[in-house]
Amino acid sequence: IHYFLKGMTCEDVKREQDSFYEFTKYLLTAFRGTGKTFVLQNWEGDWVLTPPYTDKQVDPAEAQGMIDWLNARQDGVDRARREVKMDGVRVFHAAEVNLVDRAMQGKATVTNSVLPHTHCDLYSYSAYDTILQGPKAIRRALDYLAKTAPDSKLFGARNIYVGEFGVTESSVGDKERLRIVREALETYLDFGVRYALFWELYCYGPKRKL
Repeated sequence: IHYFLKGMTCEDVKREQDSFYEFTKYLLTAFRGTGKTFVLQNWEGDWVLTPPYTDKQVDPAEAQGMIDWLNARQDGVDRARREVKMDGVRVFHAAEVNLVDRAMQGKATVTNSVLPHTHCDLYSYSAYDTILQGPKAIRRALDYLAKTAPDSKLFGARNIYVGEFGVTESSVGDKERLRIVREALETYLDFGVRYALFWELYCYGPKRKL
């Protein structure tokens, strides 16, 4: 699926850019005047370069492939927006990371090895690695991500959002879960994230007695 891990040829870059150009052009045309906002993003990029439950380290060649892939997508979105314009509909492109805590430890991650070399509209944090550590850890992660991710033309330095956060029913009791979620959301809002997406109303994890 992630063909860019083998490196992006010029043809690969053009094909990726063209596909995002065509899709963005369609969205800007078909939904003109509706007030809708579309954010096109990958999902939890760290699991691509460092799959879970493995000891795989970031391969510099694979990191470069992801850089080229993300930039090609952004370039396609930019090209469509220059041509069609955003008239009552908005389309943005984002890159998502999920191991910011590991990045803050100085380890090679998408945050450290990929994001500084990209030029996306937005940067998304799937924020499960810090949510149980409390507001201070959450804020440190957001500050670190904001420092590492480049500013964007559309949003400047305020181009960070939380693409996923939540707590499974099986990890803590209901009252504790509500407290953790509330404190996390308050921290996100205090930081000034553009969006915060709660995952999810129905628990996705196995439920067992605590």
